[in-house]
Amino acid sequence: AAVDARTADDRVYRFFGSGDGAHVYLHPLFFKLLLAAGGGAAERLPRSVGAAVARVERFEMDAERRKKFPWLPHVPLGCDVALVDADKTRPFPRDAAVSEACP
Repeated sequence: AAVDARTADDRVYRFFGSGDGAHVYLHPLFFKLLLAAGGGAAERLPRSVGAAVARVERFEMDAERRKKFPWLPHVPLGCDVALVDADKTRPFPRDAAVSEACP
């Protein structure tokens, strides 16, 4: 599901996360592709994304990754995180929920 996060310096980031609250998020590169497909306008992004998972990048949130992923300020240090890269070779319905979040 699409979520907006506000950072300490009052910037707002939009990201797609797991609907069940797990720390599983759409990879930022795929998010940029999705944004470009919508003409670059955040308000044109779907509320949720349904796509086959191509790859999952897992890591533990630490200070270095917090700098790399500033749109995840709400994730506690030490928390396990998964970034999901969707299969870009197959089309996906713009209004479906994320399927196969962590294969």
